Amino acid sequence: MEDVFVPEVNCFDEGGSARFGLAPSLDAMLRAGVGCKMGLAALDCVVTSGMSDHVGGGVFRYCVDPDIREPHFEKMLMDQASTALALSSGYCVARDPTRKQRLSHA
Repeated sequence: MEDVFVPEVNCFDEGGSARFGLAPSLDAMLRAGVGCKMGLAALDCVVTSGMSDHVGGGVFRYCVDPDIREPHFEKMLMDQASTALALSSGYCVARDPTRKQRLSHA
């Protein structure tokens, strides 16, 4: 995962300009205790960037720009569920009240 992680924006690049949250991978990293700092940073990016639907709640599938501001307006149930699981794992790792609050809005 480190080879596709973009630290400037705390997200993942799979070879193009699109940026992905990769919530299932983040959840697995956090549960395994591997790359927790990177995983938490990426999870924060998902819920605070253009991937987050600030109007209707939940998350968009990915962003189409490298700065993670313009979402691809597609929301899928599997992304909502995997993001909620990753947020839960993130809270268990960090025990940060802000993460708990984000989980309640996912």
